[in-house]
Amino acid sequence: MSLTKSELKGLFSSATNEWSTPQEFFDQLNKEYRFTLDPCCTRETAKCEVFFTKEDDGLTQSWEGHTVFMNPPYGREIKDWIKKAYRESCKPNTTVVCLIPARTDTRYWHKYCMKASEIRLIKGRLKFGGKGPAPFPSAVVVFASLAQTTLDNIKRSIRTANRQRSLPGAVLTKSGLRIKPTLSAIEQS
Repeated sequence: MSLTKSELKGLFSSATNEWSTPQEFFDQLNKEYRFTLDPCCTRETAKCEVFFTKEDDGLTQSWEGHTVFMNPPYGREIKDWIKKAYRESCKPNTTVVCLIPARTDTRYWHKYCMKASEIRLIKGRLKFGGKGPAPFPSAVVVFASLAQTTLDNIKRSIRTANRQRSLPGAVLTKSGLRIKPTLSAIEQS
């Protein structure tokens, strides 16, 4: 499928910052996580029974206790959504799974995404909402509640240490041992 000049211009500008999640891709993640909240959608694109529209302003709502699927607007405000995802994931029983552009050169990526419990780089380009392939690579960034992340990291570290008699992927900081997020690639179906 080829795009017209005006469609291409829209893809590379801030003219459109809403990219409707491909249903098959969502279904694959939903099978794994069983999402309960979509905090930034329209009524037409909501993926969960509980959702917030622009009028509800998901940035000001609590996500505590939910397993959240977040495909935020990809414009300049994406940094606010990533910050919110990270902060909400620090609340008890809260996991936030973000579908975002893999913009590893941004401040928000280094400030928040690198604190995620898992980062999955998507092989190839997703096709959002009937549009052609996205002009950017995508990633799934998983922020799990601190207790769950800590437990997962401890289990992973113990398995790794037992195999290799060391802790690869771990960094000793002033505040103690910090495990780097799991980084993997996922194939589209």
